[in-house]
Amino acid sequence: MTVSISKMSIAYYLDSVATGDERHHGRAELTAYYTEAKAPAGRWVGAGLAGTSLTPGQEVTREAAVALYEQARDPKTENLLGRAPMASQTAPTDAKTPLGRAAKATRQAVAGFDLTFSVPKSVSALWAVAGPSLQGQIQQAHERAMNETLAWVEAHVLQSRAGHGGVAHVPVTGLVASQFDHWDSRAGDPQLHTHTVISNRVQRVLDGQWATLDSYTLHRHVVAISETYNSLLFDRLHQQIGALPESRSEDGQQLADALAVATAEDLSAQPDTTGHRVELAGVPDSLIAEFSTRSRAIEARTDELVAEWTTTNGQRPPAAMLLQLRQQATLETRTPKEESSLSLAEKMVGWRERSLATGHDPATVVADAVGHADTTITPDQLTDDIVGQLARWTLADASTRRATFTRANVTASAERITRLVRYRTAAERHQATDKLVDTALAQAVRLTPTRSIAPDTEDPAVVHHGRSVFDHQRTAGLWTTRQVIDDEAYLINRATEETGPHLDPDTITAQVAQVTTSAGHRLSADQARASAAVLSSPRAVAAIIGPAGTGKTTTMAAVAHLWSAAHGESSVVGLAPSAVAAGVLGDELGVATENTTKWLYESVGDGAARRAQRVQQLTAQLHELQARPRTDRTAASIERLAAKLAEQHAAQARYTLAQDQLLILDEASMVSTAQLAELTRQAEAAGAKVLLVGDPAQLEAVDACGFLGWMDRKGTPERLDMVWRFRNAWEREASLRLRTGETDVLGEYAANGRIHGAPGEDAADSAYSAWLADKRAGLSTILIASDNTTVAELNTRAQADLVASGDVDVEQTVTLRGQATAGAGDLVLARRNDRSLRDATGAFIANGTRLTLTGINPDGSAAARNEATGGAVTLDPDYLASSTELGYATTAHRSQGVTVDSAHAVATAGLSRELFYVAMTRGREANHAYVDFGVDHEAHSPDEWGLLTQTPPAQVPVTVLEGVLKRESAEHTAHEVADAQRAWANDLGRMVQELDYLVWAARSARTHQWVQDTYGHDPEALARLSEAATWPQLVKADPALHHHGETEAEDTVPEVLACCTPPTEDAPLSMPQHQPASQREVTTDLLNRIHAELDGRLNRIEANPPAWYDELTQHHPDPAARRAAAADVLIWRAVSGQDDADTALGKAPTEKDTTARYHHAAHAALNPHPENRPVARDARHDALVSGLSDNWINLEPAPPDPAPAEDRLARSTPERERQDVSLNR
Repeated sequence: MTVSISKMSIAYYLDSVATGDERHHGRAELTAYYTEAKAPAGRWVGAGLAGTSLTPGQEVTREAAVALYEQARDPKTENLLGRAPMASQTAPTDAKTPLGRAAKATRQAVAGFDLTFSVPKSVSALWAVAGPSLQGQIQQAHERAMNETLAWVEAHVLQSRAGHGGVAHVPVTGLVASQFDHWDSRAGDPQLHTHTVISNRVQRVLDGQWATLDSYTLHRHVVAISETYNSLLFDRLHQQIGALPESRSEDGQQLADALAVATAEDLSAQPDTTGHRVELAGVPDSLIAEFSTRSRAIEARTDELVAEWTTTNGQRPPAAMLLQLRQQATLETRTPKEESSLSLAEKMVGWRERSLATGHDPATVVADAVGHADTTITPDQLTDDIVGQLARWTLADASTRRATFTRANVTASAERITRLVRYRTAAERHQATDKLVDTALAQAVRLTPTRSIAPDTEDPAVVHHGRSVFDHQRTAGLWTTRQVIDDEAYLINRATEETGPHLDPDTITAQVAQVTTSAGHRLSADQARASAAVLSSPRAVAAIIGPAGTGKTTTMAAVAHLWSAAHGESSVVGLAPSAVAAGVLGDELGVATENTTKWLYESVGDGAARRAQRVQQLTAQLHELQARPRTDRTAASIERLAAKLAEQHAAQARYTLAQDQLLILDEASMVSTAQLAELTRQAEAAGAKVLLVGDPAQLEAVDACGFLGWMDRKGTPERLDMVWRFRNAWEREASLRLRTGETDVLGEYAANGRIHGAPGEDAADSAYSAWLADKRAGLSTILIASDNTTVAELNTRAQADLVASGDVDVEQTVTLRGQATAGAGDLVLARRNDRSLRDATGAFIANGTRLTLTGINPDGSAAARNEATGGAVTLDPDYLASSTELGYATTAHRSQGVTVDSAHAVATAGLSRELFYVAMTRGREANHAYVDFGVDHEAHSPDEWGLLTQTPPAQVPVTVLEGVLKRESAEHTAHEVADAQRAWANDLGRMVQELDYLVWAARSARTHQWVQDTYGHDPEALARLSEAATWPQLVKADPALHHHGETEAEDTVPEVLACCTPPTEDAPLSMPQHQPASQREVTTDLLNRIHAELDGRLNRIEANPPAWYDELTQHHPDPAARRAAAADVLIWRAVSGQDDADTALGKAPTEKDTTARYHHAAHAALNPHPENRPVARDARHDALVSGLSDNWINLEPAPPDPAPAEDRLARSTPERERQDVSLNR
């Protein structure tokens, strides 16, 4: 990714981004900065600047930055831009946002968002070795593409929310932002990038008021923004310097070839787009690699340390010491980069020297990269037929990444698909992309119903992007594919059908009672119950769901044993998500097992296709020989061909299910929906049974998935609930609470010394030290890091310490992947399946196999021991160099399925609950979390933003981990999402709040116009009467209709209010008085839908009265009066999110809650006598308009009911571009 986003504080902005040399008046050329050590000063950008005293291109000063970002004030007039930023505050216990989300424990004002545009690595490499003129052109292309992208953001993404819970998405005038250019990365490599710091304040069009921007929508579009910028950048580079992009991966080249073919004749090819990497043609990968790692700095520091050691000791260091010195260099170069004193010109000299040192002449690189006049594909080649094919590819690309997707996801896919097509203007590209996206979505299945009508007006109170402000289809609507819907429907049906083979239910309990585990124990009660249930159930698809440590493998072994006893030794087939896991499963169950992907490849994929082709060829040859005269020679040939045919059929039979077989899918949450549907179809065709085993609270498949989760929530799985893995009783119960995201359980982990860390501490260092201590104590232990870079560094460090302690001998070494080395005693990790490479037990070396090197051979091979089987194996030099790495540390993804004595995991704020749960359940004796508080503002990957990173960082580790537990990334099925979307579209509380918004919006727009008409000649009066703090009071008074008397330029808000007569309230659920004609169409439609939903609910409770309805019957014997009273109660229950409350009113609101007036009405309906009515109802109504005037969050305690559907969908449909953008909150 080349665009990333992070929430930022003013401190970071001033210290890390807004750094420049002396002030530069005007926009200087790039060459003006060659002699300066710092990056150039920033500039203000954005259409929203029109509402301030700032102008586009104006230089950013510290004073202006503090005023705008920290104080939310206009730098010149000092007028507040909306409400004053809130001070840090602590939320009450159980506090929730208006949408039902649990509020953060501590809330901080958000200054803005750093949207960082970084050019692709090949562009930075070319820029680094180019001359001044070419550098300037590349910089101009980057700046132009960036600003074109921002214009697209303003037109299609930027908005604010208004109304209770943000029910209305309203248009704003544009961005208020500042840009800062930077030349290099923290490691000193060339990295042309620009920080675009977007203010959190935007100006609403409907009333001119300043509010906070809709950051959720901005974050969910980050990947689309990134892909759009990449495409536009390559367009501009081609126009300005004749540079062309090319694919740099096998999958990407397949897409490029398919595009070229599609524009010619063949429209059938379906390329794999998942690995599509594009760089500039002529810029070699080796140069990109040189400028993309810290290797140069590490090597330079290592050389310095070696020289110092040699001078001190009079000889070169031995291998063990050399390794320690390299480790020291690695650690030293990890420290944050200090501000360089080198000018840009000096940096360029260094970059050119590095280029030459690696065999890349700058002049040759430039000559190869620029001046390409021809393009591979031009827009005029994209006929309607080709656009249709591209749309299918686009839809396939979006749908392989998730079960449900948004328009933003499809836009990102469309830009990836058309990356090699060149457009002259941004408008042409956007138009073509929109057409492609519209075509793709027309082939998809829409899950989000259209809400509200599209009014024939341009009134910004009711229209945004040509749609109703209540219809969020364009920015938040969800789609899926027909294939996903069909696959899910098939699986749901098979999970309820009772046509599968099963054992005798009358005898199965006794059989299960006789089963013993490998350790000689009987099954636990829950294991026995689950085993008996799935074995005797006629369900075609059954499931066993168990948290970590509940003995799922033990239960599977019992099931496999009893099924095999009834149906034969080959009647059970086991599948697992990886070859290593399949091998372990086979050992534990004693049955034939395979990798799920391998099974599908051989049963219905390319392996089966090639086998079928071979069978066809052999059969034809056999028929030809059989038709010849019979001779000894032909007989021998026929015999050989028949043997080959038998071999092919036997191979196919190995991957073909049979009648009454049991197909066990271990770690079923990691099997995609498409894979699971295909396997289930194979089982149905054969008359076999499918058993899913796993935990949907752990890791999922990268592709669209979620069916095991459906089984957990909607199906009838068997459950394991007794945790056995952990030695400590408290941890057994605590792990279950951790699994479900109960944040208070973190206190228990902390009290037992399992959570570590503080701001400024090195979490990876602490985790490593604890891991090493356990290892030296003889414990089996695992070290879990958050990313591959940290894993590599920890591996290097572990190796060095083990060499120093004598546990590893590096006097003779072999080369591993990435030029790492290993000696006897080192632990290495295999990263590629090789079925020809088998250990002494017959197990092949699979991706993920852990091997201990036992000896180094002269030919560069190594003797090793497979840790899983104990078998010896020899690893050849090629396999070592291409497919192995040091294996001391690992990521959470690779740790699933591992059980050790202790686990030490580095936890970052961007971690998901599922990953954290996996990391904290690997150790039998102890599981420790070491919290990393840092935020890497140099990271350019939106994949980290499924939620926002808290800024400023938390001060205690538990607070960081609370955010982790709230970040649920597990997908729901498209069927569940569709149900929830339909429910949310017709949610009564939401529609009533939309009606409230319309009342407020009409008043606010009317008040804005009245202030403009009355005081427009006096800027001071305008500013005074438009202040956000008093605007709600002015809107409630509605002076345009109710002000009487004279006005003066010196009027204050209290003086205006004193001249206003109190407005009369409208009748409930009716057309508001004085509603503008432009809003009546939307209002009428909304009222019709409210009454239809309300009538439906009233009919249902009248037909089946709940317990609280008796009270209404007593007070309202008249049916009409009782129905009206029941309507008041239902409305209150809906707007407060208490539809399922046991009592009529549920939990009462606080006095300042904006929904309080609905509670008063419901209370009055239940207590119709005047003395029982709440007092001061009109006074309490003040909170309503105040709350609706901005993006408001209720920090008061709220009932612990499930969050509304929209919130659940946001959490269950992650922004994975896995990639979900995750967004770190």
